[in-house]
Amino acid sequence: MAIQLDTYISELLYDYDCVIVPQLGGFVTNYKPAHFSEGLAHPASKELRFNKNLSKNDGLLRQTISNGKNISIKEADALVHETVENYLGSLKLKRRIELKKVGVLFIDENEQLRFSPDKSVNYLRGSFGFESFELPPLAVQKEVKQPVPVVSEKEAEQHQEEET
Repeated sequence: MAIQLDTYISELLYDYDCVIVPQLGGFVTNYKPAHFSEGLAHPASKELRFNKNLSKNDGLLRQTISNGKNISIKEADALVHETVENYLGSLKLKRRIELKKVGVLFIDENEQLRFSPDKSVNYLRGSFGFESFELPPLAVQKEVKQPVPVVSEKEAEQHQEEET
């Protein structure tokens, strides 16, 4: 019986920077500070990437499944293994699998495994509730102010001596 790994992966990404799916790869988050682009202000977030080389079981996913389903670690390992085998089969046939709230894994034209993250989810708990918003246009100043000349300390002292 295969399970929906995307639910577990998504939940774990809020608390961990890396979630490894054995024999598939690791989903890795990196902090991205708040930024502005194309008239929008975006809150700080965790960018999600996939690394196919991180496939050695670190136990986090299986432990979470074991606790969540109240089953043994061995049973959780079997569920993960079966699900990953299903994912790999789907990748061969359909060339893509969608992981809800995580992203899409797909095989590109060079037969390489690629990942496109779901950008609608922000895994940074500190930014919970913040959304991108449009910046108002800059107000045009109506009065032109004369620039204030920059004066060094030495010039200021000379100017004071001249006035006295």
